[in-house]
Amino acid sequence: MPSEQFWNLPPEKRSEIIQACLAEFAEYGYDAASTNRMVERAGISKGVLFKYFKDKENLFHYVCHETIQFWLDELRIPDTESYSDLFALLKKVAIRKIEMSKRYPAAYRLLLRITQNPEHPVYAKIVHTFDDITQKYMADVTRLLPQDKLRPGVDWSQAITLVLWISEGIQDKYLGTAPETTDGESFDAFCAQLLEEMDQYFAILKHGIYREEQEP
Repeated sequence: MPSEQFWNLPPEKRSEIIQACLAEFAEYGYDAASTNRMVERAGISKGVLFKYFKDKENLFHYVCHETIQFWLDELRIPDTESYSDLFALLKKVAIRKIEMSKRYPAAYRLLLRITQNPEHPVYAKIVHTFDDITQKYMADVTRLLPQDKLRPGVDWSQAITLVLWISEGIQDKYLGTAPETTDGESFDAFCAQLLEEMDQYFAILKHGIYREEQEP
């Protein structure tokens, strides 16, 4: 975590420093990121930077923490109570993520680097944070699958597990091929394909895989 000297800075200056570091980590990744370039962007000396943060990894973790918290705050859907359909909410969240990725490309690129390289010794410590957040978030939204709408004989907990497996599976499939930047046609095409596949899988979950038996 930052030193007390960092917290004594005006909020605007703290934000300027973090944004400069975020841009560097997003563009180059942890290993190739240069603290020399960071301080040049932020308009401070290298010695001052390391008065605020004890080392590069400490700085990286704080930048990631701030980025993830900002992402969660922006991603929050304020009117979840208005959704009676879990699938509609999951689609809304996916669209919101796409919109945010285009609005905050540096945050998108940093988070993508981490999720695409979970074995990296520094990134691995952040990946666990993603997993915890996802579990808490999904626990909150699963209440939007009312038990009284399920077919007779369908267990609610098994239905929820299946929905989560499908959602996570789609995410894992697309994470590996996600474009590095959000400012081109390839990103728009990538997102359109992802949303279309979500619709297809959600339709199967809603209606099943067998044709209804015809009455004789």
